[in-house]
Amino acid sequence: MLSRSLWRARGFHSSVQVAAKLGSSRFRKTEPAVPAPVKEAPSVDQAKALSRNQPRSQGQNQGQNSNQNQPRGQNQRGGQNRNNNNGNKNNQGTNQGQNQGQNQNRNQNRNNNNNNNNNNRQQRSQKPTINLAQAETPSLMKIMRKQEEARAKKSFNTPNMSGPGEKKGGEGGKKSHEAGKKGEEKPKNVFLRHEDFVVATPKTVPPPPVKEKKVKEIEIVRPRLAIPSFVSISNLATILQVSLETLSSTMVELGFDQETTDHNHVLDGETAQLIADDLGFDVYTNETQGVDLFLAPKPSADEKSKLPLRPPIVTIMGHVDHGKTTLLDYIRKSSVAEKEHGGITQHIGAFSVKAPKSGKQITFLDTPGHAAFLKMRERGATVTDIVILVVAGDDSVMPQTKEAIKHVHAAGVELVVAINKCDKESVTEETIQKVYSDLGANEVYVEDYGGDIACVQVSGKSGLGVDTLEETLVAISEVLDLRSSPTAKVEGIVLESQVKKGVGATATVLVHNGTLKPGQVICAGTVFCKVKAMKDSSNKVIKEAGPGTPVEVTGWKELPASGDQVLQAESEQQAKQVAENRQKRAQLMQQMDDIKIINEKRKQQKIDQEAEEKRLERAKLGLPPIEEDEPEAKCQLAHFIVRGDVHGSVEAVSESIADIGNDEVHVNILSRSVGPPTANDVEIARTANASLLLFNVKPTRDVILKARQAGVPIIEQTIIYRVIEHVTEHVTSLLPKIIRDKEIASAQVKDIFEISIAKKKVKIAGCRVTMGPLRRSHTVKVMRDGEEVFRGTVSSLKHNKDDVTEMAKGQECGIALEKWDELESGDIIIAVEDEEVPRYL
Repeated sequence: MLSRSLWRARGFHSSVQVAAKLGSSRFRKTEPAVPAPVKEAPSVDQAKALSRNQPRSQGQNQGQNSNQNQPRGQNQRGGQNRNNNNGNKNNQGTNQGQNQGQNQNRNQNRNNNNNNNNNNRQQRSQKPTINLAQAETPSLMKIMRKQEEARAKKSFNTPNMSGPGEKKGGEGGKKSHEAGKKGEEKPKNVFLRHEDFVVATPKTVPPPPVKEKKVKEIEIVRPRLAIPSFVSISNLATILQVSLETLSSTMVELGFDQETTDHNHVLDGETAQLIADDLGFDVYTNETQGVDLFLAPKPSADEKSKLPLRPPIVTIMGHVDHGKTTLLDYIRKSSVAEKEHGGITQHIGAFSVKAPKSGKQITFLDTPGHAAFLKMRERGATVTDIVILVVAGDDSVMPQTKEAIKHVHAAGVELVVAINKCDKESVTEETIQKVYSDLGANEVYVEDYGGDIACVQVSGKSGLGVDTLEETLVAISEVLDLRSSPTAKVEGIVLESQVKKGVGATATVLVHNGTLKPGQVICAGTVFCKVKAMKDSSNKVIKEAGPGTPVEVTGWKELPASGDQVLQAESEQQAKQVAENRQKRAQLMQQMDDIKIINEKRKQQKIDQEAEEKRLERAKLGLPPIEEDEPEAKCQLAHFIVRGDVHGSVEAVSESIADIGNDEVHVNILSRSVGPPTANDVEIARTANASLLLFNVKPTRDVILKARQAGVPIIEQTIIYRVIEHVTEHVTSLLPKIIRDKEIASAQVKDIFEISIAKKKVKIAGCRVTMGPLRRSHTVKVMRDGEEVFRGTVSSLKHNKDDVTEMAKGQECGIALEKWDELESGDIIIAVEDEEVPRYL
């Protein structure tokens, strides 16, 4: 119910008006509703004359009628309420006028003035009104009720026609009159004429403009790098992490001549800044932040001829199980192959031997042959002088053989082919010719096949042809004229790195230039080392290692990465500064990559946002959505934490399992490092639902206990292909399940008849079991004309009049289905159960 004050605010001043407005039958009159005639507004003098001549009761009635007939909205809150108060005061004045005539006359005059002012406002509006008390037409009452309901909902939007600050009596009327004039000049509200009454409608306010959400792109900041005041072109390429060819071509485009683009040419800081700016880098000269170590310039031909010869570095490559390590065992007179897990080389082995005839030193590197050790074979090809490609005489060229050939061609090193296992009866002249042919198909042309590549038939077990192979290597090294300076600063490469119990971080370093000694400070990547001790391949402590010598170095602060260049520093302070500068550059480059990834994601978000806006716009217009491809299901990830005995093995294992999977499930390596797992690894694995993959390392009892409590699986393997098999099996188990129906029984519907079950008539299908046994507990589907029309359970299974639980093949029975009785003659009822379809990667 509306409160009394709200009634008055809406123009209702008596119960009669309210009832008439709401359509109450108590206050309806039988006469038809007649709209009140609109009179012309009298002048001010006429109004005063009328006010003097009108009797007291007439003035009171006119005041009341004026308030009743006044249109809603013209006299709200201020003017209308005050006129009501004035009317009430007039009634009081009339009662008091019986005793005090003076008060009566004053109240009567004030009431007349107010009535005249109200009449003037009504006539100026020139809008017909309805006498609500006389409204009886049903259609009109229905419209009025709807109008009242709409006003109740939008009560706060009702236009206010009263003048601001309206006061009692004549002042209120005067200000209302002025507000009426202003309203005629510039109306503040919109009124619509509807037949005989006025409908007040709020002004339509346009919705605020929707601000388009813009996806901001992160501004790609140009890498700001520090360089020394003078830097060679090759060193500048190293700082900018671009290839020497890219830097040289950029300099040619900038107008540099051919001589100044030589890699040994030294640039000043200003010229280097110009070149770096063209490549998208912001460099500045800073002697502290620009501190770094670089390879020494290559000596000229005359200078090189004066240097002493160094041992050739020979790498043995080939397919797995083709006998590479067995051949090396015979050369070094050891049995490394027997110690390798599964007979497969797990990481690069390096050692030096003397050739039996020439007595010259030769350094051999044994690289793994398994596909997982691709990175290690690449590293072996880039640090070597000569490659021995081992091919089994009875197996010919295999996938890893082809891969090794590609690495040799890419590195541009000398190649010698060793056809192994020639002591076996299965190796004949025909198989040898097949090897020649297969090699030729891969662009390896041996001397016996019309090419220039040396080929030796050997046997790693009997030693057949090994001497000839060694002499061939010595001859090729003499042609290559391999020389290095033993007095220059140390340069080399990290072959392997690992953490040894009781020793700490160690790394196998192959020295290329200079002589490595204990006490020297060397840098490798972002770590440095003050050499504490060195051991050769026989595990003997040595005092120095010259060019071409592999040596195990201890004293590293952290493990260096396999393949990092080893360079000698002047002092430990310089080495520390170099390591810090390299770390900062690496972090900056990583940030650049991260920003690019973020921008790509934000571009995709913008595309998705625009697509969603178009979809909503089409939906508002009633248009069908644009057909798009179904979104791809998210790929499930199988998380692993990899731990290994050496850095190269960790790298190889990670590379081998990283590609296992498909679009539905894939391997994700959370972390990889050298050494046994720690309690922190177990916690990370528990949080990420990951598995610990250990290669050639053993977990401690504490780690095993914590992993068992946390439910973290531990995979321990020592052979690479078993690691791959285990991971593949685990990833396969995570593939989404595919369930299909397995048919276990069937029955054919012969006829349909009705029986009474629990005083209800039920349709029963007379069937013959064609495959069985058919049990009442089975889930069944009904096939009709090759299509499934029902799937559910059996509610009743009868043989004659007896309830049974199962029926054998060939028997006849009655079958009723649960909540479905639309069986027809000829339908086939098939009992099914879920069967999981095996999935494979």
